[in-house]
Amino acid sequence: MRKTLTNLLIGASLIGSLFFNSCNYEKPKQTEKAKFQSEDTLLKTAGNFYYKGEYNLAKENYTDFLEIKKNKNDSLGIAKGFQGIGAVFDVQGNYDSAVYYNINALKIYENLKDSLGISKISNNLGIISLEQNKEDNALEYFRKDSLIKSALLKSTPEDSLLKSNFSTTLRNMGTIYKKQNKNNEALKYYFSSLELAQESKNKFQEA
Repeated sequence: MRKTLTNLLIGASLIGSLFFNSCNYEKPKQTEKAKFQSEDTLLKTAGNFYYKGEYNLAKENYTDFLEIKKNKNDSLGIAKGFQGIGAVFDVQGNYDSAVYYNINALKIYENLKDSLGISKISNNLGIISLEQNKEDNALEYFRKDSLIKSALLKSTPEDSLLKSNFSTTLRNMGTIYKKQNKNNEALKYYFSSLELAQESKNKFQEA
């Protein structure tokens, strides 16, 4: 189950937050190493550690990246920093913290009107909700994600990766409906997922 849910995170970007309470929030301390690394290098290094399973090092680099972006008042950068930290907490099974960072990331992307960012974070929150056995919450987030993906696909109908990710979202929704014994709904989403998956596969083969 853990591996399956972790695989669903593919295509998802890394997690973020906007509205800090400056009175209650203690800024993360920037390490000495961070002073000599560019922001892009920190982000890339953090991602490499994450995919290698070195999660504490990944979190350290994401935190350094986040601090730099906070000092620059870079909202999008803050979102990416929190997105990364949230991803680490999720894979470590610290779901409450993962939700916290993802929710804050969602606030940023909504404030920026970043549809792709909203979609990715909504998908992440759906996956985390599934891991917590909160199926209704998961369905709500997946539905939000699917609406955005549907709109994006209308403007970029040849985007095979988007179709593949959309297919996964619809399949997740179908699985939830099946667990809820709503078989007609489940079949509808399964068939839609299968159709998109086939289209995506065909496009990848043509490339």
